[in-house]
Parts: sequence; structure tokens; C-alpha cells
Amino acid sequence: MKFVNELKNEMAKVNALKVAFAFVPPNARYDKRYYKNYTLRYRLAKNDSFSMLESYNGLSDFENIIEVSNTDAGEFVVNGKPILVENLKQEMKELINRNPNYYAKFYINNNVDFSVYFNLISKTKLAVDALRNEYSTLSFSKNFDDLNDEEMSETVNKYGFRIFEITNEMKKQLDD
Repeated sequence: MKFVNELKNEMAKVNALKVAFAFVPPNARYDKRYYKNYTLRYRLAKNDSFSMLESYNGLSDFENIIEVSNTDAGEFVVNGKPILVENLKQEMKELINRNPNYYAKFYINNNVDFSVYFNLISKTKLAVDALRNEYSTLSFSKNFDDLNDEEMSETVNKYGFRIFEITNEMKKQLDD
């Protein structure tokens, strides 16, 4: 994971602030429609100390801060409570649904494999997607993918995918 964090750090230095992870089965057909449902996209924080500190301090505007970390063995700890990977999506869904004015702070452990990190962000995204579908069904009697632009915007604003990653390097900068 250390290499991935260093790569994201270097990307942020040159203002390459959008990241997408794609996973493609070996027998995939390659067209634009395919990648829409098989990517996980998010923004990186700018890599200067002021922007990072400003972003970090902005988290206090949110009522529901969810803290997630990993042990060196790759186990998840959510708000101080150990969570099995198979329960991570449900736990995140419940915490976000309890108060959608949330932000998830992910403390990234350099000693874990990328798969542990990817599990964390993908399970959180799955939880948000499930909440979006539930909200759109209740509010508009449609699945999220079938909403018009205005309905989709309302749903995304209600249940955004909001994460803030804190790497070892960022933690040092924030502590200074």
C-alpha cells in the first residue's frame, strides 16, 4: 500500500486530482459502456499543506464523522469497533444512513495489501450506492440509474461518496 500512497501523493503534487480504479474480467468486451459500471472514481486532496489542512478542518462541518482504520493484519476497525470484511458494507450503510451528513476518514495503513484498501473503498461505495437506490425508490419510485438529472442530483447530494484518506505522510503534515 505504501507504493500506492506514494503514487497518489506524486499525482497530487502535479494536480492530477482524479483517480479511478478499474476492474475488468479477463473475457471482457472493451467498449465505453462497459467501464461505467466497473470503475471506482474519486478525487485526491491537493498536496500542499494549506489545502490539506483546509480540507481536514472542513470535516468539522459534518455531523457524522466515521473513522476507519486497518490493523497491520488487514482487519478493519470502524469507530473503534473491529468489523469483519463481510460486514463492512452493512456497517458503513447503517452509519451513513443514521446521519447522511457524514464524512468517512480512512486512516490508510502502509503495511496492508492494496486489496485491503480496495475492499474498504469499494464496500463503502457499495453502501452508498445501496442507500441511493433505496432513497430513489422511496422518493421517485425509480432505481437510481433511471432518475433524471434533477432527481439524480438530489439523491447524490443526500448520499454522497465522501471520504478523506489520511496516509502516514499526511498524518505527519497535519501534526506539524
